[in-house]
Amino acid sequence: MTDWLMKFDKKMIKSQRKVLLFVDNAAPHPHLKLQNVELVFFPPNMTSHCQPLDQGIIQQFKKLYRKQLLQKAIADLDAGESSAINVLDAVYWVASAQAQIKSKTVKKCFLRCGFSHQGDEQLGQTIDK
Repeated sequence: MTDWLMKFDKKMIKSQRKVLLFVDNAAPHPHLKLQNVELVFFPPNMTSHCQPLDQGIIQQFKKLYRKQLLQKAIADLDAGESSAINVLDAVYWVASAQAQIKSKTVKKCFLRCGFSHQGDEQLGQTIDK
């Protein structure tokens, strides 16, 4: 992770961008002082409450992936055959499920975690808790 963070920092320096990166408070995560990337660590035992992935993104991904799995099962039943699921199928389904997650869903999950940006106030009021 240290190598990746240092490369990412160099990339942000070249593109003249500053980044605030929120990181889980796991012991293996490095505490580095970087030039254009600032690391902010979640408090201990708060990770699941603070991470947007845990606020609905993973759930939406699983729903979309399982939908494709069921579509294959139904297609096999309709064709009267049963073909095994291979790794390539699974990789395509993962890519497809990820691509189908709407940016609005991601934004709402960030808002649920307390992240906000100017102009998001109206969107934040529409979040189903």
